[in-house]
Amino acid sequence: MSSLLAIFVRVYSEKLIKTESLKKSATGFLKLMSHPVQFYERRTPGDIYSRYISWVNSLSLKISTDNILRCDWFISLIAFLLMYWISPLLSLLSFAMVIIMGGISIFSLYKDRHYTQQLQIKSANLNDFLMETLQGIKTIKSCRIENRRSLMFGHVSNEFYSCYQKRNIWEEIKGGMYQLVTTIDFLIFMLLSLPLVSSGVITLGEFFSYTFIKQIYSSSVTKIFYAIVEKFKFRIIDDRVSNLICVNDDIRLSPAGALKPNAFDSCNITLENISYSYENEKEVISNFSYEFKTGSQTVITGTSGVGKSTLLKIASGILEAKSGTILLNGKIVNSDFLMLNSFLHSQDDIIFKSTMLDNISLFDQILELEKISEIEKLLHILKINDCVERMPSGLNSLISDNNVSLSLGQRQRLLIARALFSKKPILLLDEPTANLDDDTAEDIMKEIMQYCAEHKMTLLVVSHSEKVISLFENKICMNL
Repeated sequence: MSSLLAIFVRVYSEKLIKTESLKKSATGFLKLMSHPVQFYERRTPGDIYSRYISWVNSLSLKISTDNILRCDWFISLIAFLLMYWISPLLSLLSFAMVIIMGGISIFSLYKDRHYTQQLQIKSANLNDFLMETLQGIKTIKSCRIENRRSLMFGHVSNEFYSCYQKRNIWEEIKGGMYQLVTTIDFLIFMLLSLPLVSSGVITLGEFFSYTFIKQIYSSSVTKIFYAIVEKFKFRIIDDRVSNLICVNDDIRLSPAGALKPNAFDSCNITLENISYSYENEKEVISNFSYEFKTGSQTVITGTSGVGKSTLLKIASGILEAKSGTILLNGKIVNSDFLMLNSFLHSQDDIIFKSTMLDNISLFDQILELEKISEIEKLLHILKINDCVERMPSGLNSLISDNNVSLSLGQRQRLLIARALFSKKPILLLDEPTANLDDDTAEDIMKEIMQYCAEHKMTLLVVSHSEKVISLFENKICMNL
């Protein structure tokens, strides 16, 4: 019966732990995504990954550790009261042992903090190195620097595992100190208790009862101190992840009260005196002003580094201008509004590891036949329908950013299909024909312009292609 009860309690507690962990990790993930783009640009993926994963892994451990503390505090208190009732003298000895173990725990906090922080840092460095290597594998192979990269990996991994080894050695030393105190306590207990038994101060039954209760007490107290040290480590992990997930509790995936796309007849976007500079650099955009009429089609030209891509990011709400205002039909709008009502196609866009449908619809949960037909139409006008039809499952075929079945040109057109399918009133395309030959680029751009005209979408394009530029009446030339 006791075994069945224990199984029931364990199953129930694990269910609660899972529910709470899922809730907190989901909330943390939403908070992680709520930061502006600049936040991620200042941090490496490996560092963010290491901090976030350590925090997620600690969620269930926190709950179980708290449960251990509650149970063992109660058990140790009851055990101590029983020991005190049997023999106040011997119970004071056990209490002294608790004080000594507490001193060891306090002494170990500095070391535990040091190794926890160092392991977090070394792990982030290792993750960064691995991600960077995988992202740059083509460069590494073409330059034949595998051996150099392997040597660098050996150095980075050696730092991590050396720290890991030192931490494990320290854990053994700390455990040995706890065990030493427990052993000394037991020896002193025997030296004091046996004379008490022989003199009749306590009976033999009380001696055995005290010994049994003392074992429970010692075990519970040891668990308490280990749990306290673990909670201290969790606090360090929480501190490291705090700037990633501790933002405003009012998390919104879209701004309250914002108009839905195409919820207005006119969409005149005005940029007034827009200026922007990256950290510790001179302004890349200075006092830029322009008005984009509803359904207008504009191309931005200029040499590299003049701020063309930055301007698109500001117009889409991805970046906030350092100064200046953006107006819609004469009313000032914020970046949340712009992001909801615009779509930015950039050179950084990726193909997610999912189906072709998911990648174009961006995981739309309600894909009716009408939407699927629209996707098929887009693939046809962008001339990649043949490629999709050759895939094993057509639109339901799994693809990813490293999918070898898609050429660079096909990949580019797939991302354009994603942008057009969004039906956002404002469409911003950064070098949409970069991986296409001139003739194909011209044909594809004509299709894009016609589609945008049919759906009254305001189109803003950055391009270096002379053939593409010649298609536009509205041109903006940006200079340094």
